Amino acid sequence: MMLKRLEVENFGPFRGRHYLNLEISNAPGVCRPIILIGGKNGTGKTTLFEAIKLCLYGRFFKGKKLSEKAYMKYIDQKIHRSIDGTPAHHASITIEFAHAKLGHINNYFIKRTWERSSYNIIEKLMVEKDGKILEDVDEDQWQEFLMQLVPLGISKFFFFDGEQIQKLAKEKHENNYFFNSINSLLGLEIVERLRSDLEIYASRKIKSIDDQVETKVQDYIKRKNDLEKRLTNLLERKKLLKEKINKIQMTIEGQELKIALEGGSFASKREK
Repeated sequence: MMLKRLEVENFGPFRGRHYLNLEISNAPGVCRPIILIGGKNGTGKTTLFEAIKLCLYGRFFKGKKLSEKAYMKYIDQKIHRSIDGTPAHHASITIEFAHAKLGHINNYFIKRTWERSSYNIIEKLMVEKDGKILEDVDEDQWQEFLMQLVPLGISKFFFFDGEQIQKLAKEKHENNYFFNSINSLLGLEIVERLRSDLEIYASRKIKSIDDQVETKVQDYIKRKNDLEKRLTNLLERKKLLKEKINKIQMTIEGQELKIALEGGSFASKREK
C-alpha cells in the first residue's frame, strides 16, 4: 500500500478542506523518499494519522469495534467547531492509495463523510477502484473488503506517533500479533487456512474410512456369529444323529444275537 493523497474537511482542528499530496517524486535527479509533516503540539499532526485509520476502518479504527453510541460520540467530537463552539454541518476524510496484488497495481479512492441531521450523524462510505465505483463487492460489504485489503492488525505498526512507538516496544505480546498481521497482509493466512482445511478434510476422510471399516467389521462379526450358531446347530444335530445311529446299531446287534440264538436252537432240534 502506498498513500498518494489525503484530504480532510472540517475534521479536528482543520476548518474547511485541506489537501496533502503524499506521492514521492521519481523524477531523474530528484530524491524525495520521505515526506515530513511538522507542526506545533495541537496543530493536527496526530489527527492526520487518526484520519487515515478512521477513513479505512470506520468503527474499527481503534483496533476493535466501537458501539454505535461511542463511535458517534467520537465523530461528534472530531467534527470541527468554530470559535463559538458551533459544529460544522458536515465533515469528510478522503484518501487515495495504490495497492499491489499478484504483481498488479490498483488505485483506490476511499471517502468517508458525515452529515448532521436533526437528531444524529449520518455516515456514508464510498469506495472506488481504478476510477470506478467498486462493483465486485456489495456496498454493505465495503467495510469488510477494506479490512481485508489493508488488515487492521498491521495499521498500528504503520500509523503511530512517538508515544505509540514506546508503547509498542513495551508490549511483549505484540510480536505474535505483528507476525499474524503481516501474514494476513501478505496473504499467507491462506496457507494456514488451507492447512486447517486439509486437516479437517483428512479427519473427515479418516472418519469416513473408519466408519466403512467399522461397518465391514460389524458385518464380519455378524457373519461369524451366524456361522458359529450354524456350526453349533450342526454339531448338536451330529450328536443327535450319532446317538440315533448308536441306538440303531444296538438294535441291529440285538436282533443279530437273537437270530443267532434262535438259529442254534433250531439246529439242535433238527439233529434230534
